[in-house]
Amino acid sequence: MRKKQYLWLFGFVSGLAVVGLYLQRWNRQFLIQQVRTKAIPTEKGQLQLARQVQVSTVLDCPIEKVWQLVITSGLTEHLSWPCLTFTPVVAEVLPAVWKEKETVYLHLRFMDILPLGWHRILVERIDPEIYQIQTRETGQYVPTWNHAIELQKTSDDKTLYTYKIDIYAGSRTDIVAGLASWFLRYRQGRLRKLANRLG
Repeated sequence: MRKKQYLWLFGFVSGLAVVGLYLQRWNRQFLIQQVRTKAIPTEKGQLQLARQVQVSTVLDCPIEKVWQLVITSGLTEHLSWPCLTFTPVVAEVLPAVWKEKETVYLHLRFMDILPLGWHRILVERIDPEIYQIQTRETGQYVPTWNHAIELQKTSDDKTLYTYKIDIYAGSRTDIVAGLASWFLRYRQGRLRKLANRLG
């Protein structure tokens, strides 16, 4: 093997090692990051095998401050940017604060360039007593994309933030779940930075 080939191979392996170490360090901030199979009911009452993506992390911020952020649409837009952007179909802007039983229709874009079709959010439940939000969502390419956000107060007055998404997209379910797992970690990484400033 020639010297240039050895150098190229060494550089490639070194690059993979650096990326692996970075990902390992990045993933340490999450207490839970898992994708599991879950049976969820369809609108017709049948069961379908979906994937549930769950990511949990501890935020260095009191639960009351985190909750005030979580119930705003501004946080959703901030955490998703620039990977995913939203344009409301009916109103000019998203509602400032999510409201229970409210339905919002959106157009999604990847990096604000590539159209990802329409998306509908039904805010099914907002419970400030136990700090939980549940949505029922569907989209042009992902028929089931239901979210659940849960906050728990830790013993040292920090906040355990857990985000779950139930996903069903037919034959694309596993691919979408894998992308969603990365996306939730990306969002929670941005949320940790924001919570550190607020805390």
